[in-house]
Amino acid sequence: RSPCYNPSLLSRRWSARKISPSWTGLFTRTSSPSENRKQPQAMTSRDSSVAQSALHEIPEGLDSEEQLLQYLTSIPSASKAWCFNRSDGGTDVRVQFSQRAVPANKMRAFSVSTALPGGWAADSNACCWSWPVENSDSLMLSFSPSGQKLLVVKAGAAEADSALLEIWSRGRLERSIAVPKALHGAPVNDGYFSTGASWSPDEERVVYTAESPAREKSRKFGGDGGSGGAAPAAAAGPKTWEGVGPWEEDWGELFAGKRPPTLFVLQVGTGAIERLKGLPDDTSCGQPVWDPSGEGVVFVGWPHRAPNFPRSAARLGAIYCYNRPCSLWHVPAVGEGGRAARRLTGDLGSAQAPRFSPSGERLVFLSWNAAVSTGVHNSTAALFSLEWPNGTPSEIVPVVSRPDRGPDGFPGIYAGFGSTLVEDPFLNEDTVAVGSQWGSALAVVAVSLSTGRVRRLTPADGDRTSFTLLAQRQGVLVAAASGLTSPPVVAAAAVGAGGEAEWAMLPLEPQPARDAEIFGGLEHHTLQVTPTVSGLTDLPFETLVVRPRVEGPTPAVLMPHGGPHHAFPAAYMMPVAFLASCGYAVLLVNFRGSTGYGEDCVQSLPGEVGTLDVADCMDALSAAVAAGFADPDRVAVCGGSHGGFLTGHLVGQHPEAFRAGILRNPVVDLGLMVFSSDIPDWTFVESWGTAEGMRRFKPRPDEEDLRRFSEVSPIRYVDSVTAPLLFMLGAKDLRVPWSDARHYMAALRSRPDAPEAKAWLFPDDSHALDHPQTEFEQWMNALDWLRRYCSPCNNN
Repeated sequence: RSPCYNPSLLSRRWSARKISPSWTGLFTRTSSPSENRKQPQAMTSRDSSVAQSALHEIPEGLDSEEQLLQYLTSIPSASKAWCFNRSDGGTDVRVQFSQRAVPANKMRAFSVSTALPGGWAADSNACCWSWPVENSDSLMLSFSPSGQKLLVVKAGAAEADSALLEIWSRGRLERSIAVPKALHGAPVNDGYFSTGASWSPDEERVVYTAESPAREKSRKFGGDGGSGGAAPAAAAGPKTWEGVGPWEEDWGELFAGKRPPTLFVLQVGTGAIERLKGLPDDTSCGQPVWDPSGEGVVFVGWPHRAPNFPRSAARLGAIYCYNRPCSLWHVPAVGEGGRAARRLTGDLGSAQAPRFSPSGERLVFLSWNAAVSTGVHNSTAALFSLEWPNGTPSEIVPVVSRPDRGPDGFPGIYAGFGSTLVEDPFLNEDTVAVGSQWGSALAVVAVSLSTGRVRRLTPADGDRTSFTLLAQRQGVLVAAASGLTSPPVVAAAAVGAGGEAEWAMLPLEPQPARDAEIFGGLEHHTLQVTPTVSGLTDLPFETLVVRPRVEGPTPAVLMPHGGPHHAFPAAYMMPVAFLASCGYAVLLVNFRGSTGYGEDCVQSLPGEVGTLDVADCMDALSAAVAAGFADPDRVAVCGGSHGGFLTGHLVGQHPEAFRAGILRNPVVDLGLMVFSSDIPDWTFVESWGTAEGMRRFKPRPDEEDLRRFSEVSPIRYVDSVTAPLLFMLGAKDLRVPWSDARHYMAALRSRPDAPEAKAWLFPDDSHALDHPQTEFEQWMNALDWLRRYCSPCNNN
């Protein structure tokens, strides 16, 4: 087949009906709420009989591509699972899925159940799945250890309530509790401060995380003088209003306006709720678990003032930031409640995800101390253990500086892809299952606590090499499995006596025929790229290639990831599948500084941003051209956050190489970002290097700091840019506020020979740009931009 784009072929293949005949005008709006978005004109349906206005709709001529994207966005993914033992030796499995509900602009959550027979193995058959049950209105689901009770947490139904807690047995609703805002704020289940609730061993109590109640509120204004606006509820009087009250510092991106999380205990029998006493001051508390006695709680505490950055009193952004110091604590919750919590992890800078062994004699947890001590926002993690209740932390799996060469070289434990320990990670008293990143694959590993030996439980090759661990119960593992050209499925394995694990796909539904049509037309490759610029590590880095299954090179989109201490996994990614299906070779660059390849790889980049990572991206492009995958005359570059930083550098430092650029919430001027971002420490550590950056970090950068920021910023090269640039920006982004990109665009447009530059500003989105309609609109417009300047059929 020709690599040239064939719209008639695409139209024949993608004949699915539209998601909603009235969902339209999405691509031309300038501002709107998350639903029923306002349009430039009051044209809300393609079927409207009202004459179309003279406004030009964009993008145009992409109807078949829109149908393709609608299908790709409808593919669900498993996000959580629970396993329960049955009396016959079998295992019941319940899986929760997430699916984009694009017309409603939200994520839909639903769950399904199945039953695995006793002695289940990969060649066994699971019983049929239940019909999906939607639970999108639930903020949290938490099953008791026996599986006989379920806590469902929902948003408060009344204005005065922050939450509604429901206790269910297998046959009925036992209790419904409305929680007033005066007791606590919104429940927290964000995957960072909390990943759910914890039931006591006797199932009589539940501890969970919620926002602290407000400490102050504004008086009402506008009432009768001297009464503070107070009046009997039934009395007539002047109109009043309540002031906004004092501003409270928060944890930045995704936590704006939210009060510090803390811990609460629900008495299942009575419905009484109390805030845990004895918690450390000026500390956010989360990730609680009951101790084996059921009389105390182990939790994680994050001090509001980071001790690793002593020159700053500000509370720094938390989400995606594993360099925020935290410790494990234990506090009595029954009987002696009120006694002060004691720290369990001493001077260790980081401790998260506490889990007790089946006997209760051992507590394991993860530590990102390498991030805390060096200032990088993500690093290799270590696995620790302590003997309960009075032991000291002992390192089981240390940070791996440089893995052994070859596919069997374990690179260490990494976060960001479901590697936080699942609710019950113990295969047995001595063995823990951990999800992590192994090179570009997502893997599940088994760790022996007595020897520290690490054994890979998931395959290193095949169509699906990325497994995100969802649940474990007595040696039965449940995971979400996918590949670059294979959409996600639910897989399970029973770990044998010898430690072997054979995986099988659980038959949620027959694989849709359209999956075979789409993904059968794609191919993927992994390039081992040798860097040409020397650094702390000169080992080859990986570039993942997803492209149409055609002969010869195709136009390419070079795509560096954000972070920068993150990575592209060899897993299904909707935008990648979309662009590849439309005729582009997508080059996913895991440049030096990425996670999954050892700590030396992570630490090689700070102090070298804008140089080492740029060189690696160009080396990756050269490798893809040499392999015959990419046409060097038709290359665009696209990236978000630090990937946008690299996009700005690449089009400025190598203007001859790129026909177009797409920047998603990019870092383009560190000298501006340092004053507006929720993580100003990032600018110091990445521009100066770890030790010098941590030493220099302060709220007011000096002249030398600002010169260094200018040296490493993409705006330095703005006068060399020739490629047309498309910006995708979130108006609520606190990580890289959109004023950064606006300043860059102003500098670019001030040139008399400036290339075209256009921006989309999404009013309700933050840094991730991940609202379903925002995702849809940005990738449709990204494709339109690529077609205009880097077409599969146009060599001019």
